[in-house]
Amino acid sequence: MTTAPRPRRFKTVLMDRLLAVWQEVGVGEMVIQAEIEFEHPLELPRLRRAVFLLLAEHPVLGCRFVIDRGKTFWEETPGAADVAFQEVDPETYQILKHESLKLHGDCQILVAATPNRSGHRLLVRVSHVASDAGGVREILWDLARSYTQLRLEPDYRPTPRPLSGRSPFQIVRHIPLRSWLWLPFEFMKAVVSGLHPLDTHTVHFDDTPHDAVEYVVRHISATETRRLRAFALRFDATLNDLLVAAWYRALAKIGGWNGGSALRLQMTVDMRRWYLPARRGGSICNLSAYEYPYLGHELVETLEDTLVRVASLTRVRKNRGIGLLLYLPILTTAWMPYPWGRRWFRSSLGGKLFLRNYPPVLTNMGPITAEDVTFDTPAQSAYLLTPPIHRPLLGAGLSGYAGCLTLSGGTTPTGAPHLATLLDAVLEELSVVASGAPSPQNVT
Repeated sequence: MTTAPRPRRFKTVLMDRLLAVWQEVGVGEMVIQAEIEFEHPLELPRLRRAVFLLLAEHPVLGCRFVIDRGKTFWEETPGAADVAFQEVDPETYQILKHESLKLHGDCQILVAATPNRSGHRLLVRVSHVASDAGGVREILWDLARSYTQLRLEPDYRPTPRPLSGRSPFQIVRHIPLRSWLWLPFEFMKAVVSGLHPLDTHTVHFDDTPHDAVEYVVRHISATETRRLRAFALRFDATLNDLLVAAWYRALAKIGGWNGGSALRLQMTVDMRRWYLPARRGGSICNLSAYEYPYLGHELVETLEDTLVRVASLTRVRKNRGIGLLLYLPILTTAWMPYPWGRRWFRSSLGGKLFLRNYPPVLTNMGPITAEDVTFDTPAQSAYLLTPPIHRPLLGAGLSGYAGCLTLSGGTTPTGAPHLATLLDAVLEELSVVASGAPSPQNVT
């Protein structure tokens, strides 16, 4: 009697373990989803084959996350390709979209296709433990490339990406000297502004059980986005600066800010863009970090004034080492056993001081390019859904495609109306400076 071969195992990296802790202790659902609409029908057998090739190219996606006697590793799931692709009806599509992440289940990706009016709608669910948004965009590009190439070359096989390319330390050797020199000063400055005053302003709504997820999505058209970008340029600012300024003002308005607490925000930064020469990691992984453009008590009168303040803060950080304030200190914890990290974060999350001080999160997931979603021909629309964040924490995010912007966030069904009010307030702030104001659109 022959025994089945033992599944392959791969080492986890620091960021895998950190995101897994966040999932386990209830920070949120560590899953990033892409929704893609095609006007043309896809060849589903060819798409299934492309998913199989994707798992061969990125072996971690076909694995489950294992914790064994305090150690963690990725273990290959037999038959992962059969689980990773599904043809579903629209109702099942919605069920899959709102499912909780099965970190220790079958694999770290699910591609689901359902018919739409004239073609197909595609859902690509990727575990945030295995990859951040920058990596998800790489996954989309690799999937689209394999799908398109299989039509021309049925025996096509991509070259597997090296697992050694998943390390967060690949950023370190590209950090310029001036950033190292500025780091101690900038770190201490961030610590002081992050603790004085202790209370951080946020929007409070019901803290209900995390047994279900609901997404809130708002779109801004390409025309409106061009107007917003042009407005930001008038103040030597970026579109991201403008969105941060609008987010601050919406938080202050909806949360009833009275000036007593500090206006703080955590903003994600894709480190590939700022430090890697090819703007692409060695393999799919988490290469994102937080940045902290704290306003303190400086909301000022108008959106224009807030924008100028935000732009000045981000400009300094870009010059002195954006994203490094917490990224480098986190790297020093690589030695820490997984149970220690889980225990520490669970105790922190339950602490009153932590909850009083923890800033809301705005995640910039970056633009999806036409090449990322060209399955023979480009997709009609595409966007990324921000990983849901559980109350009492708060967060949302943005992505783009074809000149359009999408704001999104996930929370519990009872919290969704409050999150919708906040995102609508962001659009209301932007409408002040964009003729033909962005109008809220509910998306399910």
